Amino acid sequence: MDSATSAGAHRAVRPSWDCEDCAEPWPCPERKARLLSERPFDRLALLLFLSGFLTEAIDDFARHGVGTVPDLYNRFLGWALRVTSDS
Repeated sequence: MDSATSAGAHRAVRPSWDCEDCAEPWPCPERKARLLSERPFDRLALLLFLSGFLTEAIDDFARHGVGTVPDLYNRFLGWALRVTSDS
């Protein structure tokens, strides 16, 4: 789903959903900043974009049974809802 292909793109590694560049839970802080800069005035588009990743992550965690499932809602969508327009 994510079209970023260059080095340092901070893409998710599946099925763990950790960042391939910094090993933080994806979306990592760097990727969040990039996502916000790509969609600065369209929060709905950002949330719809992220919801696709959320459903894929839920499926991966369910299918692969990788231990305790993290709070995926807050990880994928909650941060975007909490960001203010001047962040």
